[in-house]
Amino acid sequence: MIVADIVRRSAPSVREHTVLTVAAAALVESGLGSLPVLDSDGLLTGVVSEGDLLRFVVGAGRERASPPRTVPAAYRKDAYRHVVADVMTRNPVTTTERLQVEEVARLFVRLPWRMLPVVRLGRLVGVLTRTDVVHALIGSDTVVGPG
Repeated sequence: MIVADIVRRSAPSVREHTVLTVAAAALVESGLGSLPVLDSDGLLTGVVSEGDLLRFVVGAGRERASPPRTVPAAYRKDAYRHVVADVMTRNPVTTTERLQVEEVARLFVRLPWRMLPVVRLGRLVGVLTRTDVVHALIGSDTVVGPG
């Protein structure tokens, strides 16, 4: 079985210039834990994850000029001033439609990611999640209770 057999082709994505509050809402709505990031030409340039957004909130990896914020409104106000390109992970690990699903399973074992973008010539084709791979390799179309 190859990735093309199980890829989610209608995958949500965000653009580099998307404001963080909008990206956070899209991320939550998708339930994926991370979203592919596209540039203005539609090419994959990164991935924005829950971890990226949390690092932004707590200021990990950058100097904090202002005192720590303590109310959600303060976080949202700061997030309105930043875009996905400010926090995303650049040059993400990707997969292609022709890769064997078993190889993707090996990638997921080694990497912290729960989702991988599927690309063709730098363009997003869809996404593949750990859940998709588990279901494809050992899942079943029918649920069977303990027996």
